[in-house]
Amino acid sequence: MMMNKHRLKTVPKVVAVLIALLSPIGTYAATGDIYTYSLAKAPLAETLLSIARQSRENISFEPDLVKGYTSRSVQGPLTVEQAIAIVLEGTDLQFTRTNNGTLTIIRKPVLPAKVEESQLPPIEVRARQERGYAADSASTATRGIDTPILELSKSVSTVSAELIKDQQSPSVLDALQNVSGVTTSQATVGPSSSVRIRGFDAYNDVITDGLQSSGGRFALNTPLIGIDKIEVVKGPEAVIGGGAGKFGGVINLVSKKPQATAWRELSTVVDSSGKTSLGLDLTGALTEDEKLRGRIIGLTENHGDTDRDWDGGKNKYLAPSLAWKDTVNDLLIGAELQNETRPFGNYAYTPSNSLNDLVTVPHAKDDGFDYKSRRYYINYKRYFSQDWEFTTQAQYASYLSEMNAWLASPNPLNSPTSIFAQANQNGLNYRSKSFSTSLGKYVELGATTHNLLLGFDFIDSESRQDIRGVFNDASTPFLLLPVGQNIILPSVKSLPYGIDYLSDSRSRTIENSYYFQDQFSIADDWHFLLSARRITYRPVGDSTIESLTKWLYGGGIVYQLTPAFSTYASYSEGVTNSFQYATRDGSGLPPTQAKQYEIGTKYGLDNAKVVLTTALYRLEKKNVPKQDPLDPNFYFASSGQVSRGLEVELKGKPTDKLNVSLTYNNILAEDDDGLRIGDEPRHHANLWTTYHLTDNWSVGGGIDARSKTSYSSQSIGEFKFPGQTRLDAMVRYEARQWSATLGVRNLTNRDLYDGGSSPYYLYQEPERTFTLSGSMKF
Repeated sequence: MMMNKHRLKTVPKVVAVLIALLSPIGTYAATGDIYTYSLAKAPLAETLLSIARQSRENISFEPDLVKGYTSRSVQGPLTVEQAIAIVLEGTDLQFTRTNNGTLTIIRKPVLPAKVEESQLPPIEVRARQERGYAADSASTATRGIDTPILELSKSVSTVSAELIKDQQSPSVLDALQNVSGVTTSQATVGPSSSVRIRGFDAYNDVITDGLQSSGGRFALNTPLIGIDKIEVVKGPEAVIGGGAGKFGGVINLVSKKPQATAWRELSTVVDSSGKTSLGLDLTGALTEDEKLRGRIIGLTENHGDTDRDWDGGKNKYLAPSLAWKDTVNDLLIGAELQNETRPFGNYAYTPSNSLNDLVTVPHAKDDGFDYKSRRYYINYKRYFSQDWEFTTQAQYASYLSEMNAWLASPNPLNSPTSIFAQANQNGLNYRSKSFSTSLGKYVELGATTHNLLLGFDFIDSESRQDIRGVFNDASTPFLLLPVGQNIILPSVKSLPYGIDYLSDSRSRTIENSYYFQDQFSIADDWHFLLSARRITYRPVGDSTIESLTKWLYGGGIVYQLTPAFSTYASYSEGVTNSFQYATRDGSGLPPTQAKQYEIGTKYGLDNAKVVLTTALYRLEKKNVPKQDPLDPNFYFASSGQVSRGLEVELKGKPTDKLNVSLTYNNILAEDDDGLRIGDEPRHHANLWTTYHLTDNWSVGGGIDARSKTSYSSQSIGEFKFPGQTRLDAMVRYEARQWSATLGVRNLTNRDLYDGGSSPYYLYQEPERTFTLSGSMKF
């Protein structure tokens, strides 16, 4: 892979200052940090720009000083100082680091070896003022190889920490609304909400730092204080996520890592719904040589009662980590611990198929979910030379969820004046052990450069679910209640459960796979990505079920018409087993398979400060399990489902003061009978923009709009939702060491509905909510 050669425009008497993103108050990466570069020969100014972006360092130089120089190629794992030394070799230039951390290019021996800060133009630029919401590169789509967006033959979207902060996003689910092709919904009676990518469920297709786990949906509950950014790769991605149902795409949560530069931040949030939170983020070097670093992130959070009178939730989160970095080794050890109590949801109940008939669901105040999440991990990289890189990762994850709630259902006598309520307890336990290792090699063959990757993945997944029907006494498993009254029932936790309603199911599967990837470029215009993966699923404990083994392939091609504009085409595959579905004749169902065809364009303006992407795709699934209409206990393999769509994203910083994130999605997802899949809106647009009035004051606002949709069921037929629009706004004051933001969500206080979790439950989004958030660096 070769970096883009963006042309740096020469502006007389202007110093080109390249500002990194390591911290929002202008701190710089520590000496000794290792970055894997893959830069071809190019004008020196362009190469310095690429080094600055990748290393997140401040680099200052006079354009006239470097004009006319051509840099050498830079390949392999290097510190930023080593990379700059290579590109300056053979010139009459050198570099020095000033007191404020800026790397400055100077001429030998015109300036002394050390340039005082006063001799340079003042540099006091916050990170957001230089980069905005655009991501100029991504690594999830290529298994850790950082690649410019314009050279990727895939649809990859990034949600930056800056955009999350500006929007005061309360959750990962909310932040994902900034991604075209992604539909989120709170309307799920379960331990987490739902996510669909390109029309297909993706709530289990969530990975953290590139590693998958069983019960991946629990990762959606990770507090945003522990996340550096979110990357979404769209379409079936076997090389990235394996075969665990990665059809619509993969969501990768990139966690915060220990840094050598000291960073201490205290953050707090309060809102008009009764939410209060306090967060702490500490990182820095633990030894004088800065090779050993540490980080600890903590959060405590409490929520007020919901609009429909469920108890508020609670959340405790702790994420300690240690890192060791030297010139050849990069080691990371850490953990994530989370305990959360989540209310059942802000639900209304409808005995018909009309929004006019919504009533409060009979419930206990503490109906909801208690869950515990534990994740322990170790990541290690070894650089053998500038051309070889060895990576290994290991992870143990455990997710436990306990539901205690009254569930309502219609009166079987079809009486519109009464409903049944049954108390239920439902326990889920997911445990997984994951391991991944790979060997990378950079190769130059004439005008062709290759990044080769050979790897192995392993995951041992175990799940258990137990369901208990709970009732007041041995003869009354249900309560018959009048419709429309706000009835508060006794806590399910205080009731005995009936053994007659006990069910217990367990499963365990082992997935292992080998993969190969070749990411190569020809000259400066053509970029290719080829991949293959041999995946094996093996159920444990059931000798009657055969293992699944299959080869999966992917490929893509990018042509750069100019350094700022590229077109691409790609193909990818996915697969998952169907072990858990019973058939009428006792035979197993064939595996569900997917393939995707995609074409698109990518346009980077002003050195990728603004990135415009478009994608047109067709995603097909076949052998989709479908419930037998004659007996709901059995399934058969349907001919398939098809999703077709157009996606557009514009993100970045058009001017020095304006940040923009704009996404649009047009999708049609249908099954083989021509019926819509889920309650996907045909059109969905999201806009957020922030404008910096002064160095301290900023204002922002956004709109989220989706077209009408519907939810269908055999019980009540089609339930229609009208098109909906939500307006949000914010104002911020930011000083050097502290900031305060006042935001309002659902500015017009409209009645908004977030789909249905069943034929009778409808989730209502919160009414107008004011949020005050603040942070202080110390």
